[in-house]
This record gives sequence, C-alpha cells and structure tokens, in this order.
Amino acid sequence: MNSEIRANNVEALIVKCRGVMARQDKAWSTEDQYCGYIRQFLWFAFTQPKSLSSEKKLENWLTKMAVEKDVAVSTQNVAFNAVRWFYQDVMGQQLKNVDALRATRPVRVRHAPTIDETFRLLEDVRDVGNYPTNFIVQILYARGLRLCEPLDLRIKDLKFEEPRKIFIMGGKFRKDRVVNLPESLVEQFQRQIIVA
Repeated sequence: MNSEIRANNVEALIVKCRGVMARQDKAWSTEDQYCGYIRQFLWFAFTQPKSLSSEKKLENWLTKMAVEKDVAVSTQNVAFNAVRWFYQDVMGQQLKNVDALRATRPVRVRHAPTIDETFRLLEDVRDVGNYPTNFIVQILYARGLRLCEPLDLRIKDLKFEEPRKIFIMGGKFRKDRVVNLPESLVEQFQRQIIVA
C-alpha cells in the first residue's frame, strides 16, 4: 500500500472519528487530543505486520511510547483510552487483553524536617523592616495555614476568649474554616493588634 492511499485511509478514519465524537458531544479539546493519538497509532499500525492482532499492534505502540519516547504515565493512559475508544465506538470492535509495557511514575522520597530543624528554622526567620515576618511564619507553622491566609486575617477573625479560635474567611475554594488559636501566639496577636 503506497503512502498516498495510507494517508487517505487515515484521514477518512479521522473524519469518521470526529463525526462520532460530535454525536457524543465530546469536548473540542478531547476530540483534538484523541484524534492526534489515533492518527499516530494508525500510522504506526501500517508499519506492523498484517498478521498481528489489533491488541498486539496497540501493545507495540504503547511499549514504543514508554521505551523510545519516554512519555509520562498520564500521556500513555490518554493515548490508550483514545485508541480503545476508537476501536469500541468507531470500529465497533472490543479490544481484549492489551499487555503493554506501561510508563511508571517516578518514586518520590518525602522528607519532613525534624523537630529540631523546625525550631531552628522558626528561630532563624527575621522580621523584614517593620513587617512581622517571624510572626507570620509562626502562624503558618502552628496552625497549618496556607501561605496567604495569615495576610488576610482581620481583627474580627480572632477570638481570644476560651475556646480561642481563628476564623479563616474565604480560604481555598472560597471556603471558610475555623482553627484553634494557640496559647503561644495570643500575646503576639495582641501586640500586632496594637501596632495595626
């Protein structure tokens, strides 16, 4: 089969894919991404022996992606889902067992500082100008606040009577939450209120 006929076959199948996706109301970005991977797979499939099953051709392509192109896990998963969708919804053929070499996520080593390292860090943070940088770092650490939350605190967000509370308004996802106000920070909050 010469390359012009192959190109016509591939593009005819892509047009068919777009028609099915339009009927299924798939997002344009999904359509575009799926068609890109399906086109790559079809060109790869033409290079494979005709005696190979569709599953084996897909296995070879996914393995090539993992080994030669060193793609991310999510990329390989989207490519697999695109081709599986193509066979199932466009060609009306169910794929059986596809046993390809899959890309792997890198192992990440997590590190948490020791208690001594944490205390040294808190001691080493210095105020910048007249800005209470050390106090803000202590608030972040003591209550697990997100980075901008101490900066958004208002006097009315603090409750000094028992039980002591800090009201975080409009936090992540614009949700409000309440955290305990630690005894160790009460005096510093009161000093900061006087300065403010």
